[in-house]
Amino acid sequence: MKLHYTQSGKKHYYTYHERIEVHKETRIRYARYENQHIDEKTWAKLVQDNAYYFLLDKALYKLTFKAHTEKSLFDALEGDVILKKQVIEELKKLGYIDDAHLLELYIRDYEFERKSLRAYQEKLLKKGFKKAMLDERFEKIEDDQDARLQKALETKAASLKPDTWVKTKERLMRYAVSLGYDYATIQRCIEPFKDTFDIDPKPLLQKELKKLKKDTKLTEQKLIDRLRRKGFSYDLIKATMKEES
Repeated sequence: MKLHYTQSGKKHYYTYHERIEVHKETRIRYARYENQHIDEKTWAKLVQDNAYYFLLDKALYKLTFKAHTEKSLFDALEGDVILKKQVIEELKKLGYIDDAHLLELYIRDYEFERKSLRAYQEKLLKKGFKKAMLDERFEKIEDDQDARLQKALETKAASLKPDTWVKTKERLMRYAVSLGYDYATIQRCIEPFKDTFDIDPKPLLQKELKKLKKDTKLTEQKLIDRLRRKGFSYDLIKATMKEES
């Protein structure tokens, strides 16, 4: 059976048992077979090579948008597993994929991160870096986690509205937890903020009480419960409510 070649616009096609779009690299490699008799084995090899070239193009296209690890690019590609492995190996040879080099770039970027070292490692694991590679590289990093968290908390604290120390501490703790720091580190770094945020709670309580009283459906007990959840002490709530009654 002959291998028929046709062209439609900018696209090229081969027809044997079926019609397939032909990659330019496939044409270069198999041009001598065009309109010639070929066997099944040659056709099968042609189809496989053609799929490989198209998959390589897709991989290169993805790499134009962002850097990938071997694993992340492999997972992002759709196609035959063997062909995907071949594409990855080719890109490694060409220098388009280099996990070790890419990791160094991420390590450099960590200087500007607020996350804990542990959380940053977990982030890189999700990007496809091998755990052994991360463990080996990260054990060489000298980093003051307390100083990093302290700096992050200072930025966060500057954005918070005045509130009771109880609520402020809760917000700072939630933020620190979201960055991946352990409890002991969080406690050490948050404690110095108490002097700054431990303000006279009475003006805040009066403001909250005035706002809540607008809801006529709230009973006295519900008012007390809501104010206590906001960090005000029971004694201060009762005393302030008595003053304003």
